[in-house]
Amino acid sequence: MSERGVSLVELCVVLAVLAVVMGASVPGWLALIAKHRQHATVMEIASELRMARQLAMARHERVRVVVNLEQSELKTECMDGDQRAFRAMSLGGQGRSSTQ
Repeated sequence: MSERGVSLVELCVVLAVLAVVMGASVPGWLALIAKHRQHATVMEIASELRMARQLAMARHERVRVVVNLEQSELKTECMDGDQRAFRAMSLGGQGRSSTQ
C-alpha cells in the first residue's frame, strides 16, 4: 500500500529546514541590495556630471553639480549670474525631477 500524502511531522520538518535556510540567506541578500543601491547612486552622479559638462559646453556657461547627502538631492545649476537650477532630483530614483 502506498501513501499519497505527507504527515504533519514531515511537513513541520520541511518548514523548519526552509526557515533555517531562509534565515541564513537574508543577511546576504540585504548586503547585495545595499551594494546595488550604492552602485546605482554612483552611476547617477557620474551621469549627472557628464550631462553638466555637455550643458556647459553647449551654453558656454559655468555649470556645477551640487550633491546634498543630507537631503539625498542632486542639483545641476548655472554658476554665472542668477545660479538658476537646470535640474534637481532625489538620489536613488525617488522623488522629483525637474528640468528648466
